[in-house]
Amino acid sequence: MFLKPSKWILSGLVVVASSFANASTLTLNVENATQNGSDFGNSFTKNFSANGETQTLTITAWADTKSADGSSTDLLIEAAEIGDYPGGLGISNNTSGDGHTADNYQSNPNERDYDFFLLDFGDLSVTLNSITSGYLEYGASSTQVSVAAVTTGDLADKTWNQVDNNFSLSSGYGQFMGNSGSYYVNSFTSEAGEDLSSASSTRWIVGAFNHHFGGDASLESNDGFKLASIGFTTKPNKPGTSIPEPAPLALMLVALVALARRKVNK
Repeated sequence: MFLKPSKWILSGLVVVASSFANASTLTLNVENATQNGSDFGNSFTKNFSANGETQTLTITAWADTKSADGSSTDLLIEAAEIGDYPGGLGISNNTSGDGHTADNYQSNPNERDYDFFLLDFGDLSVTLNSITSGYLEYGASSTQVSVAAVTTGDLADKTWNQVDNNFSLSSGYGQFMGNSGSYYVNSFTSEAGEDLSSASSTRWIVGAFNHHFGGDASLESNDGFKLASIGFTTKPNKPGTSIPEPAPLALMLVALVALARRKVNK
């Protein structure tokens, strides 16, 4: 049985509205996430609702503390330990005496290691909008953060340069703002000087300022923070659960044109 023109036009508009409605903008507190393990390579998980389904965020920690040649230079990335501390999630890497922040404290560039959180959203593609922290080691004006939309969930035995060049869709950095235990970064600038608002991936890394992902290397060595929350926008469901872009817009235009013609013919 065929639908009358008015009904299929309305149906088309409803499908378009549903498709656009699948995107969600959320802020997720990660301080009360569920801890899985308590040693190097452990993780935290957090369930949340988006696109009409229950989603799971998995957070792991990584740092370039593995030597490639037995020296303290040319360090490779390996799993670190993530923990929940006052002010947010923190990282302890394999360097003796390392603290609980995601940091890059070493003054010697050849011995500096960079701590990063890996945010894995499973099959859900998101755009990272913001992060917050309840603790910065040196205050907002001195603390920058690096971010990248990446294509892999395994950073082991790679260098940060390799991650940026071979496994990064987009990367950039941001400046912390705020004070008194309420700090935030609400925009990120890409290596090319553009914002990252159009970048989307199922995995993001967030960590201590790292020049491989853009920015001035001279600003490194005093960046340390704990991760309290993340803000992000989800992408619509994959084809099969909604109409893929730009099909929703095309369908809307067809429906509106048909509706206009119907009114003229009356």
